[in-house]
Amino acid sequence: MRMSPYFFRMKADIISNLNPVPDKSQNMHLIRSVLTTVLFLTFSATTVASEFLFDLSEGNHQQTATTAEQLTYGKWPVQLTDGIENRLETGKTLSLALPGNRYIDSKIQGSIAQAGLLRNKAADETRIATLEKGQGTVEIYLRKGKIAAMLVLDMENDKAYKAEFDLSGAGLLVEQDPDQFYCVRYPAVSPATQDAAPDIAETAPTPDLDTLKHLQSKPGVTNILYINYWGGSYTSPAWNDGNTINYTPFSQDADTASFSDKERHDMWLGWAEAAEDYAPFNINVTTDAALYAATPEKQRVQLIATTTCDWYKNCGAGGVAYVDVFGWGDTYGTGWVWNEWSSSLGMTLSHESGHQMGLSHDGNPDRTYEGGHGDWGPIMGGPFGKSYVQWSKGEYPGANEKEDDLAIIRDAIGEISDEAGDNPGSAMKLSLPVIEQKGVLRPEGLGKDIDVYSFYLPASATVNIRIGPPLGILGEKMGTSLSLKAQLISASGALITSLAPSSPPSSNILQETLPLASGHYDLVLEPLSYDPDWNTGFGEYGNGGYYSFTIEKQRGPDLVATSKTTARQLISAGQDITLVSTVANLGDAEAAGTTLRYFIAESPNVTQNNPEAPETQQVASLAPAASVEVTQSLSVSQNLSNGHHWIASCVDPVSGESQTGNNCSKGVEIVVASGTCDNAELIIDQQVFSSYHFLKSPTAITLTDSQVIKNGELYIESPDVQIGQEGTSFSVESGSIFSITSAVPDCP
Repeated sequence: MRMSPYFFRMKADIISNLNPVPDKSQNMHLIRSVLTTVLFLTFSATTVASEFLFDLSEGNHQQTATTAEQLTYGKWPVQLTDGIENRLETGKTLSLALPGNRYIDSKIQGSIAQAGLLRNKAADETRIATLEKGQGTVEIYLRKGKIAAMLVLDMENDKAYKAEFDLSGAGLLVEQDPDQFYCVRYPAVSPATQDAAPDIAETAPTPDLDTLKHLQSKPGVTNILYINYWGGSYTSPAWNDGNTINYTPFSQDADTASFSDKERHDMWLGWAEAAEDYAPFNINVTTDAALYAATPEKQRVQLIATTTCDWYKNCGAGGVAYVDVFGWGDTYGTGWVWNEWSSSLGMTLSHESGHQMGLSHDGNPDRTYEGGHGDWGPIMGGPFGKSYVQWSKGEYPGANEKEDDLAIIRDAIGEISDEAGDNPGSAMKLSLPVIEQKGVLRPEGLGKDIDVYSFYLPASATVNIRIGPPLGILGEKMGTSLSLKAQLISASGALITSLAPSSPPSSNILQETLPLASGHYDLVLEPLSYDPDWNTGFGEYGNGGYYSFTIEKQRGPDLVATSKTTARQLISAGQDITLVSTVANLGDAEAAGTTLRYFIAESPNVTQNNPEAPETQQVASLAPAASVEVTQSLSVSQNLSNGHHWIASCVDPVSGESQTGNNCSKGVEIVVASGTCDNAELIIDQQVFSSYHFLKSPTAITLTDSQVIKNGELYIESPDVQIGQEGTSFSVESGSIFSITSAVPDCP
């Protein structure tokens, strides 16, 4: 027997542990195991005789059932040891005897100046102890110097116990559902079991690392959800028994030192999906470590996406986080995400952060995590690979959790204001062009939302229009939360064109080129499920998120000429020049066939007003974004004087082209020499280099280290450079500025 002063002592003659035995052919029945034991929760200190504060007769044991999971938990009367609240200093060990004759020890690590995971329990201070063998915590809630409550999380066995005490120290220890406090066993998704994830869409971004490290969904918003992809170390009494966790960066393979294109795409997509799920709310979803560090701890939470889970008892789970911790500081404000594939990463980020906001799991009678149906799934279930993933209030068939997800998140972090009116009279006025304008439609669970925009055309025009959810526009087929309806309406109320909701999101897009008369137009956007039947689709409660639209007058074709030949060319009189050019159509309409011409100038700024070379090339018609490469040999040097000249290619404008200032390439420099300059020499550190050409330069040249003059280009390899010809030389110090005003014989 342990001989130590007791935090409290309780004796239970009967402990009932009731577990469900599913049997579809019979009524659900329960097997009762009756155990006789003595349960001790003790405060370990100097060994002294035990002090029994109460006796519990056989009839005092109570039961309570939780309908959601059909489990029955026990209750045991307890009585605090007189004055124990004065002996809870940091470093003390608490010995606990839990149901099943299992003893565990925990050590007080410190305290926080508020309630812990029992958010609704008034407390001035919470002492936090960590289990010394196995994972878990003990929270002791103090109110006006007295112990008001206690929470035991035995994560090693996925058990939880809560006790509340009156002023006399009497209370009940009640077994709890551990999912009320942390995400117990969120499913992992591996390549072998995941729904088939599509290849990276051609239009989807693969951001560079610097961009990826600074993503923000709502810059300037003070509440922060930080997605930590970057690796590091973390220490908190809430995890790993207070021991430091060294964790790797996000990775989908054995290489954790760099990110592949697919990893960078999937990291972006995970952020984008979570950002859309929180689009209606007052929170900035970010990957910026500096922003997280600069945010007050009661306005932030983080999710660490990593491969490191060996410290966690349920290593192999998809993720884990504590429940209802936003605004409660850093002790519990970090969660973990281990699902790394595109069909699960974004959904896991939203799921675990949903716990941090206060949400519980969405399940059904057979599963803790509802996977959804058709193309839909609930965020707080396991909706892996679904096209539409939304917050829920348990409207799907068999739902066992009816909580109002949207209201709970709104209470935790607030919501943003509506950016556009809901009728033509309050419409947001646009000035064209509008390129990828982004907005948010609130789901019906936060209040019905319609966004109306208006624009005016002073004259008839051909207009390009594209509307849809941003992820769908980028070619992504899963993870969005908005099924969108759109209408373009004239001032008379006539419907010009419309977008009907559809699945997958990549099909929920309107992209048209429309001839429009002068006048006013309204663009009306609203959430609308593509299938409102809850057996096969979803309703409007959680249907909301980001939309994007582009409206611009058609620019017509826009031909641009560029030179692939960029290096200076040194030729002799009469020698041909080869010029390689590219002609591209950067407009939004087809460009008719045209002619590519070549012009010569005495400066780099070549235009079609300069003298023209006799050679030309025909260019076939080009669709928008198409290009063609043209190689042309030019015999112009026989008509040019010795020295410097510039040649550019220019494409003739075509019908409908309004932007013609980019029809000419930059000039390519050519140097016509009257001789071969074979005797020219360059001496560097007394080493002679022959057959170099030294050219006259009208501008000063700054010499730097590691350069050499060769083929008309200026380089220098050492601090002291000698340039000479036939015994005549001069020296130039590194960093000096000079101009070559004379040249070796027969060289320009």
